[in-house]
Amino acid sequence: MYSFQDLPGNILIALAVNFIIGFASYKAKLVDKSGLWSGIVVGVLVFVGFGWEGFVLLFTFFLAGSLASKFKMKTKSKMGVAQKKGGQRGLAHVFANTAVPAVCALVAILAEPPDRPVYFIAFAAALATALGDTISTELGQLYGKRTYLLITLERVRPGTEGAVSAEGTALGFGASILLALAAFGVHPFPGAFGIKAVAIVALAAMMANFIESILGGLYHQFGKESPETLMKLRQHGHRRAARRRVGVVVVFRFSG
Repeated sequence: MYSFQDLPGNILIALAVNFIIGFASYKAKLVDKSGLWSGIVVGVLVFVGFGWEGFVLLFTFFLAGSLASKFKMKTKSKMGVAQKKGGQRGLAHVFANTAVPAVCALVAILAEPPDRPVYFIAFAAALATALGDTISTELGQLYGKRTYLLITLERVRPGTEGAVSAEGTALGFGASILLALAAFGVHPFPGAFGIKAVAIVALAAMMANFIESILGGLYHQFGKESPETLMKLRQHGHRRAARRRVGVVVVFRFSG
């Protein structure tokens, strides 16, 4: 970790790393222009707040999520569940998936050194939640044999808001566990991120995604049916950001 005297140098390194990876991702059509610039902002905050270790976790989430979205894109397009723009990430994706991790990084920058480990755990939990949701959605739509709404147990078609399948849930939870283990492997706080922290991160991700599925099911049952309305897009983004906050709350509850 850094001291405030090292901050200018860390910012320069973070800018260089994020510009290189950001433009490479743009050329590879993993992000659009809005995703490029907003991703650079988040990446710099994470790099400065949690060092290269935190950035490795962020990049792992980004790469795994992007590959999952592009996996069997033609099949998902025929099913009507493919991501728009060929799976490219934009500003809405960055806000929904990394706003909470970015806030954790910012708070860590301003926090006293003894307090930083808990913010790293919260950061990891938010990313594990986001990755679990992405994997369960992108792969669950392909491999889920039966999808249901949790609140009614009504069987619905894959891609329905709030729908879950056993296969997608298992894949998503597995992805969350893997990211929690990755955090355990690279964390910059010796002695502060043990097996207990891995369990907390995985549990927080599972609970947050479970709650999001319930909220999605409620929206499907009682919300407007037109997916093209601006209100739905706003609610979808706010709900995903709220799910990250649920994961962070669970972290602080069990870490306290």
